Amino acid sequence: KWIDLTFTLTYSLGGYSFDKLGTYIENGSSSIYSSRYNLPAYMMNRWQKPGDQTDTPRFVYGEPATSTNSSRYIHSTDHLRLKNFTLGFTLPNQWTQELMIDKVHSLGKKVVVWNPIHGVDLKKLKGIDMTQMWGTAGRKVEGVPNIDCRYNYTNHFDIFSDNEAIHNSSIYYVPEGNSDVAGTISACWNDRKLPGEMDIIRQNNMIANILASADRAWIGGGDEYIEKAGTVVKPGTERHQQLKDWEERFLTYKDSWLKDEPIPYVRQGNVVWRVAGPFENGGDADASFWPEQTLEGQDTTLINDVVGAGVYLRHVWGGIVPALYGNINPGNTAYAWTWVYSPKDIDAGALVEFQNYSRSERDLAPENGQWDRKGSRIWINDKELQAPQWFNSGLTVNNESLLLNENASARPPVPVHLNKGWNKVFIKLPYVKTPGVRLNKWMFTFVLTDKTGRNALDGIVYSTEPDLTTEQ
Repeated sequence: KWIDLTFTLTYSLGGYSFDKLGTYIENGSSSIYSSRYNLPAYMMNRWQKPGDQTDTPRFVYGEPATSTNSSRYIHSTDHLRLKNFTLGFTLPNQWTQELMIDKVHSLGKKVVVWNPIHGVDLKKLKGIDMTQMWGTAGRKVEGVPNIDCRYNYTNHFDIFSDNEAIHNSSIYYVPEGNSDVAGTISACWNDRKLPGEMDIIRQNNMIANILASADRAWIGGGDEYIEKAGTVVKPGTERHQQLKDWEERFLTYKDSWLKDEPIPYVRQGNVVWRVAGPFENGGDADASFWPEQTLEGQDTTLINDVVGAGVYLRHVWGGIVPALYGNINPGNTAYAWTWVYSPKDIDAGALVEFQNYSRSERDLAPENGQWDRKGSRIWINDKELQAPQWFNSGLTVNNESLLLNENASARPPVPVHLNKGWNKVFIKLPYVKTPGVRLNKWMFTFVLTDKTGRNALDGIVYSTEPDLTTEQ
């Protein structure tokens, strides 16, 4: 059971070969030197003097080269050959695993293991010093420190909503570290190729995400774990205030010590939305519902006010991380709107996104003329905002295809114009099946910025209930 033996035998019976080359090189012709032939080993037994008993003729230097056909050049090919021989011993996994652990310890190192590991029961594995929990299957192993990385893979994060959610969440259900919960790691599993290192940092919003995780680890606490707390921020709540406090600290560092780093995150705690839905659309992205005609006097049970530059209606981990509409299926439409007060006419920028492309996927880019593959649309002051030209539109992609400008963090802000006074921003959000997109995220991103996109636009006010009869 623990021993295996493998070998390979080859054989030939009844065959013969004729050594044609030997008929040329057994003489002493000078051509064997100019051609740099090696003489066969049996020439060591050639005839050299009277009385020698051999079947190999003499060698005479300078003898003319001739082809001599003789039966002495016919050789039997009969053989039995042992080509491979392998003797193996298979020890129980627990033995080999514990031997490896002992080896690492003998080098003065600690053993940190993935959690879970396919086929390994970590609860029974002796000698490990720490685990890194990843994915939903990662579970705390009693008696050793565990690091929480379960929902902290930034390659799936959008710029705004996921950053707030991971900062709001406790670390593996506990408000402070203990002997079983050591802390958290922000990880980036960037399977999809990006143009360069700075693009990896920017598109994964790595600096903001790392500091959000670190801030939560340092101060402890947090709301419920992300599996319960989800991604929705309601206006005027303690969670809303926590978001504003966090980004006040973070943006101070962004504008000073981190001023030259690729950070797409901008202020979002002042951005508020009214969201209506969901409305069943039967799979028709063009289906129209009452918010397209009027924003007043309708069913208020379908209306939610939320905060943030990024809002998930259904999260990428739909059945696990709660969003506004939970684990809802395609076949629905929602609408979002806000009003923006500007003290003057101004040209600005906007970060706009309706499908955040995970940096580990081979999802198809939108068709040119569309914001995403679901049919999302956006208007400012009733003028539709046009989508950019997508560099990968119409192309079949793989992990080695460059992820280019699909994400808002990878392209310049969209130019927009604000009138003096109140400006209406209105968004239509169909949620339909999207062939070619594995992770179909029902979401939207919108925030006004300066023309560079580096900073949120100053001096403006977002409101879901503006007084349109007066100016501020």
